[in-house]
Amino acid sequence: MPPKNNLGNKRKKKPKAPKARHTNINPRRPPLAVRNLLGTKQLQGISGIAFGSASSVQWSVQNEATKRYALLNAVGKTSQDVDAMINHLTSTRAADQQSGRPATTLELSINPNSNVPLAMVDRAIAKINLYNQTAPAGERIEIVSESGDVLALKGGWANRNEIDALRAKLGKQSVSDKLHDAITTEHPSRVRSMIENLSNPNLVNLGQNDAIVLGDSARAWGRVDRTIEGLLTPASNDPTELDPPRNAFNQQRDAAWLRDQVRNQLRNLNPATGDNLKVLLEQVANYKRGLMAPLLNRLGSAYQDNETVVSVYKNTPLEANLPSDSVLDQAARSIGQLGGKTPTVSVQTLAEQGSDLIGQAIKVPDRSTQEYRNIVRVLERRAARAGAELDATRLTELADIFSEAKRTNQSPRLITTDWDVMRTLRGFHARQEPLGKNEKQRADAVTVAGIQLDLRSVASVKNEVAPQTEVGALGQAKQDTLTFGTPVVITQFDTSNNQKKKLSERNGYIYGYTPEGRARVLLQDDNGPPTTLYTLSDQNNVKEEISLGKFPALNESEIGGNLVTEKWQSRTEDLQQLANGPRPQDPVKAMLYDNIQRMRDLRTRKVAGSNLTADQFTDEIANGGFTSYIVGGATRDILLGKNPQDIDFASTMPAIDSYNAIVNKGLAQKNPNPNDPNDLAIRKNVPFGAVQVEADDPTGLDIISTHDGHNSALRLDLDAFARDFTVNAVYYDIAGDKVVDPTGKGLSDLASKTARFVQGSADTVLKDDPVLVARWMRMMQKGFQPESQADTVAALKWLQHHANNMEEPLKKRFVDRLKTSKNDADTLVTQIFGNLQSPLFPNPTKTAKDAIALIFG
Repeated sequence: MPPKNNLGNKRKKKPKAPKARHTNINPRRPPLAVRNLLGTKQLQGISGIAFGSASSVQWSVQNEATKRYALLNAVGKTSQDVDAMINHLTSTRAADQQSGRPATTLELSINPNSNVPLAMVDRAIAKINLYNQTAPAGERIEIVSESGDVLALKGGWANRNEIDALRAKLGKQSVSDKLHDAITTEHPSRVRSMIENLSNPNLVNLGQNDAIVLGDSARAWGRVDRTIEGLLTPASNDPTELDPPRNAFNQQRDAAWLRDQVRNQLRNLNPATGDNLKVLLEQVANYKRGLMAPLLNRLGSAYQDNETVVSVYKNTPLEANLPSDSVLDQAARSIGQLGGKTPTVSVQTLAEQGSDLIGQAIKVPDRSTQEYRNIVRVLERRAARAGAELDATRLTELADIFSEAKRTNQSPRLITTDWDVMRTLRGFHARQEPLGKNEKQRADAVTVAGIQLDLRSVASVKNEVAPQTEVGALGQAKQDTLTFGTPVVITQFDTSNNQKKKLSERNGYIYGYTPEGRARVLLQDDNGPPTTLYTLSDQNNVKEEISLGKFPALNESEIGGNLVTEKWQSRTEDLQQLANGPRPQDPVKAMLYDNIQRMRDLRTRKVAGSNLTADQFTDEIANGGFTSYIVGGATRDILLGKNPQDIDFASTMPAIDSYNAIVNKGLAQKNPNPNDPNDLAIRKNVPFGAVQVEADDPTGLDIISTHDGHNSALRLDLDAFARDFTVNAVYYDIAGDKVVDPTGKGLSDLASKTARFVQGSADTVLKDDPVLVARWMRMMQKGFQPESQADTVAALKWLQHHANNMEEPLKKRFVDRLKTSKNDADTLVTQIFGNLQSPLFPNPTKTAKDAIALIFG
């Protein structure tokens, strides 16, 4: 199944590649794809060509002499077809040159159908790449495609042999879909993960009552299991580093034994709750840092830690990279359905897992048999009747499971959170919810094509949110906008013995909220200013307390703030005031003046091709007592005179409340009608404070709660501080029609196209975050300039350092953030570092390319 960014199921399907045409194209009646691409523009100079099964049309666009397009629906089935096609394209280009016509950019669309041999596609791409190596920049052929196979070959993400091997395990269409989604959804490193995961999979026969996990259930288990593996695997060359102490057990045990014992505890967790799972992982993390007794006692040892060790660690915060509470809750629910078994997956799930691997997969059946095709047809009919969106990957996965169950005469347990799978297997009808409001899990015996399995439907934790958080309720109750420092009174209750007894009241000031929407409050101290930051629990409630007075001025260091933001000179520009006067001479004000209407137009921009506009969504946030801003790439691109495809909103409203406000208004819903363009899909990701409307459409909306690290804040400067570059921390206040620059440098840096880090010098920032090196390189690719040559030196220094020290997950994040293939990355680092003059790097180009080779693998 395609990556979902943990925000729910995809709604819109990728269009299938057009079928090959076997006749000449009539140049006077260009195909629909051509007309759709150009819209209502007049066409001239159209010529149709055909080579075997490869058909193409070429044309130029009136008044756009610097562009020429070609649409190719297939590449041919013989080498002669490919050669004839390439020769025709290049000879047309040569004729242009001889006639004195201007150089043109040729966009060649290659969308082969499944019958076109991959070798022919590879040959065509190779020949075009060879031509481009010597062609002038304005005369190269740019390949565009909706085919995942073509995109992977073009970008160098996979070679033909690797794609053929994937096809043998996953099927042609599944591979193309997976490659397309990985490359186009900003996760191209998943291509390499897929290849690595399936290179030597541990394939097993289905055993008695095996537990198979799908989708998010597998992902959550893999995340937890990988955490255990990371914490209990010796990092040094000493394999005994994490062995239990000699006096812990009667016989010697090693780290491998310890991992197995913890995994056994994991499989048999009882009761299976997120809290119990968190306790287990915290015991593992404490064991690694030296507090061993809690874990060893859990495993049956009477071992006691040294009193000195206990005194050092018992009050020291545990700083371990554990999964979020949402992931733990999801994993615990799936663990509760395992029945003590080690989970198994299909090769499709194994392929999509990325770094969170599950150890074994069921064997791949013979998909060419009539029996297998019958199973597929039954599943397709059931999915259509249920209105379920099962793509080729998920259909193949389910067919594999039923086929292997038939072959081995087993009835495996299938654990899933996927509603489309539940609908299909349980025989539901379209839009019927397979889990009731109060059901956390459900067990059903289901039969498909005479084959039975035990379906365990598990509720997805991320879909269970309160209709309103305490912060949302507070904003709704206020007469004006809820802001940082709003005075409140917090009441604490005793809820034991099923009673709600009032214990105490404390005054304080709203600071922000957790990703789950729990209020964070600065408590008023009796003898001074508020310095204690407190997160409300179930035993508290909060309401506004006007009599407390305004929030006092404080040094940020006293409340866990950041001293950097104290030195910022925030800048606000009123667009209405600016529009009433002449065009200013100041370059920053002139930049704003020139783009006032374009900035305002973002408010009424259509969302995902519907009749709904962006301001209809932000109005609901304003009605709830909160503020919305357009920020990031959208604001940056508008002020640079570009047209952004997507819009990011920063909102002071908690994500849970934004989600429910939009759904309650009827602007979008979780399960929309796929045939209604105005019925939009909405997704939420509570741990990261994100709400997305039509996430799979580039013109959809992303609404991100203003954030302070992993927590949300009502202070715009803390949101800005969490961003990367000053030019990405410029905000358009929708309601106030103002542009806000919290750092005081973002607008001037935009005017000069300077990439300056928000959090400090390049050397300091890049030292701690390898992914920011990729983001800095990406800014250079967009045409920005470094703040100084020292930034370029620092970028190369830390690129080299991180390449030699990054673990695989970080390397994959680096590749995804760079958003380019290895071949293009080599070109990019040559452009960035090729002319660098520094005694640290005698050959900067080689240093950079060597680092890229290590990262991309």
